[in-house]
Amino acid sequence: MNATNFIREFEFGTTSGVTKTISGFKVYASSDEGLTGSSANTSGCTLTLYGNSVDNTGTATNLGSMTGLNFRTNSATHIKLSGLNVSTAYQYHWIKFTVPNLATMFCAELEFYEGDTITDSSYAPEVIGKVAQLHGWAVNY
Repeated sequence: MNATNFIREFEFGTTSGVTKTISGFKVYASSDEGLTGSSANTSGCTLTLYGNSVDNTGTATNLGSMTGLNFRTNSATHIKLSGLNVSTAYQYHWIKFTVPNLATMFCAELEFYEGDTITDSSYAPEVIGKVAQLHGWAVNY
């Protein structure tokens, strides 16, 4: 997909009322292209998490973002485990990838976390507090 904005949707329940409060996420870049195929996107890139109770990006709530990222690093992991708005649980969530230059977008895997605020930014296999890892993924859309 060639774009300056790429949005990937995740629905955590097909029944109305099934919601999740996302407290963190990790975005894994591909091993051969990073997150974008353009060498111009080595800085100024952004990942933003959105949530909504209906399937509508136009009215979705910005839950937090990471800015100033380099999307051209192969096998990079971009981690946001704190600072997200967790005041409301939503059925629909989106990760928006924003780049300054038109490019093909790639993503090897996305992980979502639900529960208490994660305080260990390295987040190895041990769990800090009560956290559930919610897997979501997209490959070269």
